[in-house]
Amino acid sequence: QAFLDQALLSCLRGQSPAPGGMRSSILLLAFAGAVQAATVSETFEIRNWVVDYQRPTNVPRKQPFDLGDDAKMGATLANNAYPAPSIEAFVGDDIEITIVNQMLAQEVDFVFEGVDEKQSAPHPISQQGGTFKYTMTASKPGTFWWHARLPTEAATGLKGALVVRAQDDPAAS
Repeated sequence: QAFLDQALLSCLRGQSPAPGGMRSSILLLAFAGAVQAATVSETFEIRNWVVDYQRPTNVPRKQPFDLGDDAKMGATLANNAYPAPSIEAFVGDDIEITIVNQMLAQEVDFVFEGVDEKQSAPHPISQQGGTFKYTMTASKPGTFWWHARLPTEAATGLKGALVVRAQDDPAAS
């Protein structure tokens, strides 16, 4: 990191810190910045809601009293999304997911497949405002998923994609 900082300062001053001149220094800096790990941070607010079981992904979401009795389905939503939001990272990135449990009567706990968990909840996150920050590292590329530990909560919406891209992935934006 110290070399990169010195190289950047030299380039800004118009000096050439590396053999090959200014051009190779800029390419070196661009390459070094491209493979540097980042931290992906998300906050998921968890709530119970009633959705239209035939169209649970519609946005804006209809209010429960606007739905017919034959179309209502109980759902557990993260950030008002069904299914829950995706998490995207690159290999080597740290991922921090903060859970805020706003459900009235249910505790919640999560599993993150395909990543190395550094810190997971020692017990389920309590209802009515309980919070916990899961931390993990994206160690291998692939498409995985995250989900509630309880199958009933996962089935009602608490699940989403977890995509880890290689640093050189041409499809990465």
